[in-house]
Amino acid sequence: MTYTFFVLKSWKPTLIIGFLFVLIYGYVFTLLQLEDLALLVGSIGVFFILAMVMFLSRKIDWYNINQETSEVVEA
Repeated sequence: MTYTFFVLKSWKPTLIIGFLFVLIYGYVFTLLQLEDLALLVGSIGVFFILAMVMFLSRKIDWYNINQETSEVVEA
């Protein structure tokens, strides 16, 4: 977390990223501990992660993404 703080220069994003890492490591540890239900729990987890990524990226205009960056560079 110290490295993340020095890169981002703020505690709020550092704590958010640290919390996300704790969640990911906890999820992977749980999957490794499960024997019979690992495939089911892993599939459900991947489904929810994909759903979250789709929900958070729904407003991005993928067709005009290069035009927006070139306008910012020219200005």
